[in-house]
Amino acid sequence: MSDLHDMARPHWEMPVYEQKVLTNGVKFNYYDCDVCVSVSGGIDSALLLYNVALHSPRKIHVYTLANNDLILKNVVAATAVVNKVRELTDNPNIYHTVMHMPGSKPNGGEVIGYRMREHYGKDLEVCYMGVTQNPPLEVMETWNVDNWSHPYRDNTTAEFEVLPNVGKIYMPWTNVHKRHISAIYRSQGILETLFPVTYSCEWYAKDGNDPGMKHCENCWWCEERYWGFNRYV
Repeated sequence: MSDLHDMARPHWEMPVYEQKVLTNGVKFNYYDCDVCVSVSGGIDSALLLYNVALHSPRKIHVYTLANNDLILKNVVAATAVVNKVRELTDNPNIYHTVMHMPGSKPNGGEVIGYRMREHYGKDLEVCYMGVTQNPPLEVMETWNVDNWSHPYRDNTTAEFEVLPNVGKIYMPWTNVHKRHISAIYRSQGILETLFPVTYSCEWYAKDGNDPGMKHCENCWWCEERYWGFNRYV
């Protein structure tokens, strides 16, 4: 019999070690156990890792799923984010793993969450994921982008989500969008330090004119970044 059942055991009732209330009343939980943080190199997961690293008393396992279609740009960005968070928080207990797999990086908490569980094993107790709400529809409809299709983000109303074969994922940003995230960056004084090393662009080779590690300023994700922060870098 496979270990999938064991990997999804409901051993998530860990006591909250500490809880902070951030800007806009966003509550952020810390747990007195080893944790895993999914870090893509983007704005949301960078802020997630920063806040975990500020107060977590145990090991922080950072997990990045490589995106081959993006020529692994997310790996470059995620590594920069991890290095910057280490510098800003002086937390030595951050361990970064990059998982390479065939094809492009899948979207959605279920797939990424399962991959984290698969890699770290059934004893991993808490997984953090930086899922946010999309901007309001009336805002997105004004964007003139090459590809308007916006990402499907799993349940963006619940602080926790129970995923098949994964268990519980803690997602403290589920009830906020990029402008709320921007306010937290500003209130925590990391807009000029952490934000510039993040990378939101979803440029693909088929689009031509590779912008390198700059933002293409034409895709949906670049529009969302600019809408939230009024800047790309």
